Amino acid sequence: MNVLLIHPSLSLFSLETSQFYEALRKELEKHVRVISVGSIELLKSSSPTSGDAIIFFNRDDQNYSKLLIELLSEAKEIRCEIIPVAINEKTRIPPTIIQDCQSFDVYEYLANRCLSQDYLETAAVGLARSITAKIQPTLSRDGMQLFLSYRRFDGEAFARSFHQKLQLRFEQGFRDLINIRTGENAQNIIEENLSNSDAVIFLDTPKSGESSWIARELAIALSLNIPILWIQIGDSDRVKLSVKPADKPHFSLPISMLKSEEVDSTFVDEVIQKTFDIAREHACVVFDDLRRIKALREKHLVLIEKDKKHMVYEVKIPRPSFRYQQKPISHLVQFYGRRPQDKDYEMLLEKSRCLGCQPEQYDAAILLGITPAQSPAYKEHFYIDSSSEYVAMLESYFTSNNKENKHKGFIISGAFPDCEPQYQQNITTAVHAFAQVILDQGGVVIFGGHPTFQHLIFDMAQRRRPNDFIGAIHVYVSELFVGLGAAEDFRKKATTIVTKNIDDDRTKSLTVMREAMISDNCAMGMIVIGGKTDSGGHNPGIDEEIELAQKAGLPVFVLGSVGGRSSEIAMSLDKQGWKKSLNKLPIQQNKQLLLSTDYATLANIVIQSVGF
Repeated sequence: MNVLLIHPSLSLFSLETSQFYEALRKELEKHVRVISVGSIELLKSSSPTSGDAIIFFNRDDQNYSKLLIELLSEAKEIRCEIIPVAINEKTRIPPTIIQDCQSFDVYEYLANRCLSQDYLETAAVGLARSITAKIQPTLSRDGMQLFLSYRRFDGEAFARSFHQKLQLRFEQGFRDLINIRTGENAQNIIEENLSNSDAVIFLDTPKSGESSWIARELAIALSLNIPILWIQIGDSDRVKLSVKPADKPHFSLPISMLKSEEVDSTFVDEVIQKTFDIAREHACVVFDDLRRIKALREKHLVLIEKDKKHMVYEVKIPRPSFRYQQKPISHLVQFYGRRPQDKDYEMLLEKSRCLGCQPEQYDAAILLGITPAQSPAYKEHFYIDSSSEYVAMLESYFTSNNKENKHKGFIISGAFPDCEPQYQQNITTAVHAFAQVILDQGGVVIFGGHPTFQHLIFDMAQRRRPNDFIGAIHVYVSELFVGLGAAEDFRKKATTIVTKNIDDDRTKSLTVMREAMISDNCAMGMIVIGGKTDSGGHNPGIDEEIELAQKAGLPVFVLGSVGGRSSEIAMSLDKQGWKKSLNKLPIQQNKQLLLSTDYATLANIVIQSVGF
C-alpha cells in the first residue's frame, strides 16, 4: 500500500500546513511507502489503486484545482482511503465530492491534549501513526477483548446490561459472574483475562471504593499499561477510590442510570468507539519498540525484514565471544498491536512457510504483543511475549552489569494536565516507560505520592524487581495527606519518607516534601511529565520542583508531547534556542524530548546522558 501525500501548495499552502506536511511525511516514511505529490506534473500522472491512501489539506473556500478534484473522484470510485486534513477550525469541511470523509482535525487533536498550535509536529506524528496502524493488519482488532471492572454490590445489574450490549456488537467482554465456572480460582482467572485484554472498562459505582478486588484490578492494569476507560456513575455519597485510574473519568452518568433496567444502546456505542480510539493509539507503541531494536544494529544485531505488511522480522543476535566462532542466536518475530492469541500461532506458521522458512530453523519464533507478561507463554517452537519485554531483554543483553546502578535513581515529577480524559493515557504511558527503563537498569524510581502513579509504580516494581522492590522505590509523602495507617501500608511496598505537616498549610507542606525529595541521595536527575498549568490561578508545582532541582545541581529533562505545564516549559525553551538549558543534552535530543512520543527511547537517552 502506498500513501499519496499531496503537497499543501496544491491545495492550501501556509507556514502551518508546510510544517505539518514535512513532519507527516518524515514520520510516514519510517513505516510505509510515501509518494510525495508536489507538482502539477506529478498530480497529473498520479494513478492510485484501491490499496492506496491519499492525504491532502482542506481549503475553507472550496476552490480546489480541477486536477485534484479528478484525482479524489477517481480515488473515491475505486474505494481508495482518502484522508482530508483540517489544519484549523475554518477548514473542517472536505470537498463536496468526498463530503462523507471524516477530516483529521488538527485543531481538535491539539485542543483535546491541551497542546498549543506550536505542537503541529506532534499532531502530524499522531496522524501518521493512525494511518500506519490502519494498513498494518496485525495492529487491527477484529472485536476488542474488553475487561469489565465493577462492584457487584451496586453495579451488577448495570454491568449485566452493559455486557449484553457488548455481545450484541460482537465485542468480547469479560465479566466474572459469566466467565468463571464453579470451582475455579476466581482471582487467578480474573487476572489472566485482565492481562489478555485490549482495554479495561471501569464501571465506577458509588461503592466501588469499598472493593479490594477493583483496587487490585486497576493497579494491575496500570502497572501493565493497559488502557482504562473510566465511567463514573453518580457524583455524590461516593466511597473514595484507593486506586484512581486517571485524573478524571471519561464519562460521568447520573445515579439514576443504576436503576434503569437497560443501558442505553447509544451510550454503549460511544463507549466502544472511545475505547477503540484509546486502544488503537496505544497499539502504536510497537513502532517505538521496533525503532529501539533498529537502534541496536550498532551493537551488531542484525534485523531482516521478512514481511513488512504483517510485521514479520528475523533477528540475529551475536553470541558472546568464544575461542571458536559461533552462529548468532536467531529469532523469527512478529509484532502485534494487542496480545497475540493462540490462533495467531497458525498464522505465523503459515506465513513463515510462505516466506520459505520454518520456525524450527530458529532458536525461537516469537509473537510480540503490547502487554507485558510475567513469563512468556510457550507452545512447541513458539513463544508469546510483549514487544517491550523483548526489547528490554535485548538491551540488557548488550549492556554491562547493572548492579552498579543500585544506588542511582531518577525523580519522576508530574501530574495529569487539564486535558480531555481520553488523552490522559499519554501521561500514564510516559510514566510507565520511564519507570520500567529505570527499574530494568537496576536503578531507583523517586517520586511524590501521586494517587495514580503510586499504584502503577508500586505494582510494576514488585513485578520487575521482586527481590528488592522496596529499595527500588523511594516515595515521598506529606503528613498533611497521608495518615499513619496509609504510611505503614506504603512501607510494605516502597522506601517511604513522610515529611512534616506545616501548619495544615498545603503549599508549605508540599514545599517541605519537595525539598526532601530533591535531596534524595540516589537522585541523578529529574524527569518532568505533564502537570497542571497556571490557568485558573493554579500555582504549578512542577515549577517549584524544577527550581529546587536546579539549585541542587540536578539535570532536568522536560517532556513536551504529554501536554500540560511540561509542554509549555519545553516549548518556551525551544523558542529561546535552548539558551537556558536545564541539562547537558545537545539541542537535537532536547527537541526529541519536546516532540517525541517514543517514551522508552527518551528514557534511554536520559539515563545514558548522566552515565547511568
